[in-house]
Amino acid sequence: FEFNKFIRNRDKHKPCICCGRPLHPPGVGGGFDCGHYRSVGSAPHLRYAESNAHGQTKHCNRYGAGRAVDYRIGLIERIGRQAVESLESDSSLRKWTRDEVRAIRDKYRALNRQAGKDQS
Repeated sequence: FEFNKFIRNRDKHKPCICCGRPLHPPGVGGGFDCGHYRSVGSAPHLRYAESNAHGQTKHCNRYGAGRAVDYRIGLIERIGRQAVESLESDSSLRKWTRDEVRAIRDKYRALNRQAGKDQS
């Protein structure tokens, strides 16, 4: 997904949101994940919220069940307690239309392309 790629590009020079380890450069299958603080399954309306998604080692994201407590600690350091509490209390309902999803995809695709040009 373009959104996840954008988050990985945005956070590639930052440490893992949970454990603080360096995020490894992309390799086959990507070197690290775009992890969501509030999971897409439990809070689908926050799937594309940039404040809810951060670079996370594959180990923390996949094998550490997201490490929610450590993620929260790292998230408070990055975006502040008030923003974290806002994410936690957001229980709005959201059903994305196909057109909305396409627009989101196109937005992040363009941002990813621009980031690629900026690196050249």
